[in-house]
Amino acid sequence: MGRQGAENMFEIKPGRLIVAAGDDAADVAVAAQQYGATALRVFSPEQVAAAKRAASLPVIGSWTQEDGRGQRVVTPTLASARALVEAGADVIALDASAEAHAVPGILAQLIEGIKTGLKRPVLAVVTNVAEGQRAAAYGADLVAAAPRGDDPDLALVSELARAVEQPIVAERVCKGSASARAARQGGAALLVASAGLMGAKSEIKRFIAAVDPPEGEPTAERYWAAAAASIAKVQITQGPPIREAARICARAILSGGVVHIFGAGHSRAFGMELSGRAGGLVPMHVFGLEEVAPPGKRGLELLDLERSPDTARLLLSTFPVKPEDVFLIASNSGRNGCPVELALRVTHHSHPLIAVTSLDHASAVTSRHPSGKKVYELADVVIDNGAPYGDAVLTVPGMQAAVCAVSSATGALIAQALTAEIIRLIREAGEEPPVYISANVDGADEHNRRLEDRYRGRI
Repeated sequence: MGRQGAENMFEIKPGRLIVAAGDDAADVAVAAQQYGATALRVFSPEQVAAAKRAASLPVIGSWTQEDGRGQRVVTPTLASARALVEAGADVIALDASAEAHAVPGILAQLIEGIKTGLKRPVLAVVTNVAEGQRAAAYGADLVAAAPRGDDPDLALVSELARAVEQPIVAERVCKGSASARAARQGGAALLVASAGLMGAKSEIKRFIAAVDPPEGEPTAERYWAAAAASIAKVQITQGPPIREAARICARAILSGGVVHIFGAGHSRAFGMELSGRAGGLVPMHVFGLEEVAPPGKRGLELLDLERSPDTARLLLSTFPVKPEDVFLIASNSGRNGCPVELALRVTHHSHPLIAVTSLDHASAVTSRHPSGKKVYELADVVIDNGAPYGDAVLTVPGMQAAVCAVSSATGALIAQALTAEIIRLIREAGEEPPVYISANVDGADEHNRRLEDRYRGRI
């Protein structure tokens, strides 16, 4: 039984919901099947048997027992797996963590025994990427991200999706529809959520629709749901890098420095969200390809400039840079010659570099720079904008291309979150943040002009 066995059993498609049930397995099984769940997750042979009697959905079974060391482990032995299979389990879930299986050979034998002896696919539950890679190498058909602690660490879902070929299951991550959408956007092929999380069993249908809206023609509602998934992914996973980036920027501004923000194409909108914006900080300087473009050239006509490393040198010659300045590069793919060369040049001169990029996209493409590097590989801090490969988030029947991009939406939220954190840190340092007032407010011109004079010629 190989990976294909799991794929034949489940509809392996981002966002498919596995409903977890306990002693009410039979009732939950009926509701889950009625409202479109893809499988059931239960935790003993008795629950497996009850679920199989009530519904025809595939059942993923596990059984926590004491191992040979006296520790309680999820499906620790072939005997516990056999009991689940005899009760009707279609897939066997087991703890594949280093804590549960410190001796690698025992885990390898257990997975092999379940696959070859019991003829069942294996779902390996792991707590980090190394454990996931180990379980995949031993033949696990599915790898479940189950981070330690009470807070859902969705970063593990994305890291596993990039590190192993097996479909990723979000096992202890879905604390609500927002985190479930974020896990889906992060690369989870299957989501495990408890019936108790959804409240009444009739809410399973609503939960599934909130996490994985039905496919069809592009609509505002479909886009809102897809964008909400990307936004949730950013909100749940990107707090630490945003705060670290804010710390770097605040320190620079308190030292008299400026934050220089580069974005090409639609990534320039990220810089515009930070620069010259009401309620935003004055020492934010946005620059882009337009500064060195031939007259009349704009938009897609600037692709050659974006792909050429030589453009970075020209750009840096158009404004003064001081040692205390910081650079921020917004690039969804982070692969083109200009942003990569810019990253190399500013880090060579010891300027801190912050990257805002799509890690899903950037990690899936090759660099167009002679160094072979991408922007995120050169940055001191990387903020993932949560956009999928290709940026567009809606698939449409009969169309090869996906539609409706999301990076600008998440980028605007990242920019404002970064602004908020920088202002907080400047205030904590006892200084008055240099903040713009809207030009359409009485008295704003004088206020803004006074602040701009501090950075004349630099922003």
